[in-house]
Amino acid sequence: MAESTLALNYADLQSEVGFYLGFGRGSSAPYNDTTFSTTQQQTVDACIKSGLRSFYYPDALEGQDAAYTWSFMKPVATLTLGNGQVTIPLPDDFGGIENRMSVNQQGQPGNMFWPVEIVGVGQVYQAQTNLPTTTGRPQMACVEPLKLKDGILSGQRFQLRFFPIADAAYNCIFAYYVNPDYLTNPWPWPYGGMMHAETIRLACLAAAEAYVDDRMQVNAQRFQDRLRASITADMKTKPQTLGYNGDRSDALHTLWGTPGWPYWHYNDQIMVNGVVHGLAIAVGLVMALMA
Repeated sequence: MAESTLALNYADLQSEVGFYLGFGRGSSAPYNDTTFSTTQQQTVDACIKSGLRSFYYPDALEGQDAAYTWSFMKPVATLTLGNGQVTIPLPDDFGGIENRMSVNQQGQPGNMFWPVEIVGVGQVYQAQTNLPTTTGRPQMACVEPLKLKDGILSGQRFQLRFFPIADAAYNCIFAYYVNPDYLTNPWPWPYGGMMHAETIRLACLAAAEAYVDDRMQVNAQRFQDRLRASITADMKTKPQTLGYNGDRSDALHTLWGTPGWPYWHYNDQIMVNGVVHGLAIAVGLVMALMA
């Protein structure tokens, strides 16, 4: 599927920044202008990188309490938690989980998806310590930062840690905040696409403007104006509703003497100390041991 002819790629952004800086448009097709020197190429790339960072993670606009989060910066990942496992490495570009996670057991046609709450690291470790041999469907997970092993070859990475131990292979599906890579000739397209191409162009020119004069001028103001337009456009792609926000009290059971436990958990089972329990009882045991 072809990209929109109004979108801007790496060669286009190099051309725009190079021309603004007085270096020409570069030798990349379709411009075929004078080749940038090594220093010029480094300067062009530095400006594009700065512009992309400003676009991907913009400052809060005037009148806003927080910076805007782009819908296209939250791709969906599907990772596999293997049978007997409790951890999964997260993608290298991981920047945080959006909302909750869903899991379903692999190899089970028509198997329903179950929510998994993302909790604090301490909660998962405490549950694992109290019930180290418990197995079953993932009930909770935490994002665990990993200690740097080699600060030269790679930055910090993260993993997911689950409780209890998986009793089968599960698909773990969740949206996450992506930390984008820089553009290259093999991967020339920035996040956002044609809809935000003009905003990205002005972000890069504003960075070049600051490089030349060490201050924000006309391109910086134009970028702010386009940023508002991009935010308005992006809001059209976001969900109109996040679902019903209620206490679900009309759909709760009192089975096993546990009033108020959500109805969709009662068909689930986990193993505690070698004995299979319904989830309501098992969670009661976990909570008692954690108390």
